[in-house]
Amino acid sequence: MDLKKYIGFTIEDYLHDDDFLRYVINPSEEDLVFWTRFVNNNPSRAVIIQSASKLISTYRKQETFYNEKSQQAVFERISSTINASKSKKLNVFRLGYVQKIAASFFLFLLAGVMFYLYASKVHQDTEFGHVKTILLPDSSVVILNGNSKIVYARNFRDGIREVWLTGEGLFKVKHINNDPGNIKPMEKFIVHSSDLNIEVLGTTFNVKNRRNKTSVGLISGKIQISYPDLVQSKTKNIVLTPGDYLQHGKNVKTVLQRLADPEKLTLWVNHHLAFKNPTIKEIALVLEDELGYQVRIENDSISTYRIEGEINVSDVNDLFRIISDTHHIRVLQEDKTITIKH
Repeated sequence: MDLKKYIGFTIEDYLHDDDFLRYVINPSEEDLVFWTRFVNNNPSRAVIIQSASKLISTYRKQETFYNEKSQQAVFERISSTINASKSKKLNVFRLGYVQKIAASFFLFLLAGVMFYLYASKVHQDTEFGHVKTILLPDSSVVILNGNSKIVYARNFRDGIREVWLTGEGLFKVKHINNDPGNIKPMEKFIVHSSDLNIEVLGTTFNVKNRRNKTSVGLISGKIQISYPDLVQSKTKNIVLTPGDYLQHGKNVKTVLQRLADPEKLTLWVNHHLAFKNPTIKEIALVLEDELGYQVRIENDSISTYRIEGEINVSDVNDLFRIISDTHHIRVLQEDKTITIKH
């Protein structure tokens, strides 16, 4: 299944999708892994997915519908998904006055639940090339890089402090635990990316979650890495100490290394573009993901060209000059389109 396929789905689209119906009614392990990852990647879709799931579950339990024509089609599709080898004739009849009232009340209740679920979340995001500082309700601070987003509950201080991140963010977590040997649920702080959970007490760390890969660099304190999906959850949790840098991605072996100067991970906070021994392709991905450029590289061989050493510039034009001077290639810019060629 393709994650991108479901991003623009309406409730009706989900109701007519066989893979989604199977997930709601009789999910396989693969279904659970896929939809857990999808919701973590797209937290704004959680409300509509939950609503569609409730509708499917409700219609599985009844044989009368407020709209006879459309809902019969939905129910028949749900039934055939579960009983592919059986043919079951449905008895559908027109609603009476009492059933119509009940159906109307159900829709009103569902709309209220959807509004509550959406309104109970806070969504903060940034545009390409913008850096934004966010003060969370517990006085923790998140600095978001360009083209990034976090979601958290409005009642953030009343339960486990949880944040869902897409993109890149620098977290400075407020320490509220006084006894490290006895950590209460209300004292935890958890950051969810698409494929990692990061559990914190009080610390500073950088998280980058782009293109199905997550990297975590610890500046100070201590954090524990766990995995939300069923396959990776069998892997032993990893505890990071200051200077540790972990990289993880789908179908890619997790890599843990030490950084001599982890503070350099945060140079982007001051609008610096920083790289260490990058390839042209790696630089291009940052330009696209964080600054919104469209980068065209003339051929694959140029993509693998590497610039040895460290780069730290605050102006994208300085970066273009370094690329051009190092490998004697041309970097052409037209608005937000960059072309790199011989």
